[in-house]
Amino acid sequence: MGAGGDPAPAAYLAARAAVAFFGVVNVALLYLLGTRLVGTRAALAAALLAVSPVGVQTAHMVRPDVALETLALLALLAFEHVGERPSGDVRSGLALGAAVALKFTGVLLAPTYLARRLLAPGRPVRGAILAASVATVAFVALSPYAVLHAPAFFEGVTTQIGYHYEEGHQPAASYAARLGGYASIWPKALGPVGAALAPADLAVAAGQWRRWAPLVALPLVTAAAMATSEIRFDRHMVPSFGVVALLAGAAVDALARRRVALVAVAAAVTAFFPLAASVSYVRELARPGTRDLALDWVEANVQPGARILSAVPGLGFDKTRYEVLEVPRKRKAARIQALHSDVVVTAGAEARTVLRDVAPAFVARPRSPFAGPPIQVRLVPLARRALYRPVPLLGAACAPRCPGPQRAPSSTASRTPDGGRPGRSGAGSGSKSRCPSPRSSAGSS
Repeated sequence: MGAGGDPAPAAYLAARAAVAFFGVVNVALLYLLGTRLVGTRAALAAALLAVSPVGVQTAHMVRPDVALETLALLALLAFEHVGERPSGDVRSGLALGAAVALKFTGVLLAPTYLARRLLAPGRPVRGAILAASVATVAFVALSPYAVLHAPAFFEGVTTQIGYHYEEGHQPAASYAARLGGYASIWPKALGPVGAALAPADLAVAAGQWRRWAPLVALPLVTAAAMATSEIRFDRHMVPSFGVVALLAGAAVDALARRRVALVAVAAAVTAFFPLAASVSYVRELARPGTRDLALDWVEANVQPGARILSAVPGLGFDKTRYEVLEVPRKRKAARIQALHSDVVVTAGAEARTVLRDVAPAFVARPRSPFAGPPIQVRLVPLARRALYRPVPLLGAACAPRCPGPQRAPSSTASRTPDGGRPGRSGAGSGSKSRCPSPRSSAGSS
């Protein structure tokens, strides 16, 4: 971490490289899983995952979802070994424990394991107990502070869950509407052709339901769980994308079986649309976004030492050059703080609540949906700012704290002639503030 709590460039680049590494590993893992389910023609599924716009966008963030997808694919590979021998349950428990240690939504893999355990040969109860025990050990080993600092751990989990269920984020929608919103992510991730293959996907899954039912449970359970919250992020579905991509690849293979040329054409057409969307996204990222434009304008037009109030997080102001105060979005006190600042930076609708009567000196407008929100930079006029005079504190002293109910002490303290705060009259002259004498118990009867 750099000075002031901001991530240092080297740390940020290292985190981005780690996320990119996991993204590449996911393609290889999906191909390996696909060869066990649909044969060597699973390359289409791996290609769909590699060019998925939602996956590419998530891989450009420093978030655990891509790494969780890696552990989810490892878990699905481990579930394929579940059977009469306990080694499959041990592998599954290790993968489950690691997934939950990385992000607690890894627990959504549990229904897939249980479905696989029930449909596989062997003793399901004993196998499930073994897997749960191994998962617990793996979780504690990989996340020991969850046990060593259990209160802080559960407080963090409660905070995360509470954020997603906090009222007032947006107008309430029905559960069915929220579930439909998550279902709409899959066409965005796979493209229109991949989404159009949905009936064929279901036919493939129904024809081999004992093999596919546990896998299909992962995206269904994920969508059903996430839809209970009013807040929706596309990246929540990333750990389950591998299953949907496998279904699309299996459907193409089933429709064009025995015709290698037709399979190649169908695969190219299916992958074209998500690839084009991902290329467009990456191209837009190479251009300055609204945050970059706003920051460049401030650095070019605002003098060092200025006080900047920013309601836009993560702009990257040089805090050694400016006095920066970042406030939460839509904070009611922001207007009062704005009147004590030289520059005010807002985004979107927040401009109507903070200094709405001051025209912006600069507006950074997005050129694409990926460029960020519109950002307004306002210069607070001198006539609007609160002015203060310095008060000399040399020789000043604080009044003593009196016991009992707080009442004004008998002193000669008063405001200074220039409007300063109360201090000891005649500082340095020896006059003192006195507390009122307590009543005696005899006199108070």
